[in-house]
Amino acid sequence: MTQIFTRSFLWLAIIFVLGSCVEDSDVNADLLNKRWQLTSVGEFPILASSFFQDSQSYIQFEAAGNKLQGLSACDEIGGQFSFNAGTKTLTITQLTVKQGTCSSPVVGGHYLLALPQIRRYEQDGNTLRLYDATQSTLPRLTFRADD
Repeated sequence: MTQIFTRSFLWLAIIFVLGSCVEDSDVNADLLNKRWQLTSVGEFPILASSFFQDSQSYIQFEAAGNKLQGLSACDEIGGQFSFNAGTKTLTITQLTVKQGTCSSPVVGGHYLLALPQIRRYEQDGNTLRLYDATQSTLPRLTFRADD
């Protein structure tokens, strides 16, 4: 009787562990290794304009090495990130910016200032929202998956 109980418990533990792995990999597949185009900074939408290259801004979370790369107008962004799919937490560290030949003093500046303050994320289909630690319902940054 004890042997049957032990085997049943072992099988349940294996199923639970494998089920957890599948859920995390689904989240990784949706969030990682995908280019996310910046669509708004706070309440301000990013519009296509012939004056600024803000509409080219994006972020990408690379699974290999937890590296972050992206663009703010024409400034290259790099860094590291860590996230927990279960708690939807996300932190961005070691942010580097290599200045390009153009400038975006308002939108680009707010975008770059917001990145190190990000603490959580929400992903809904092709939309990614990044929030700071204030528990606000207003995302600091919003992105759309680049198809």
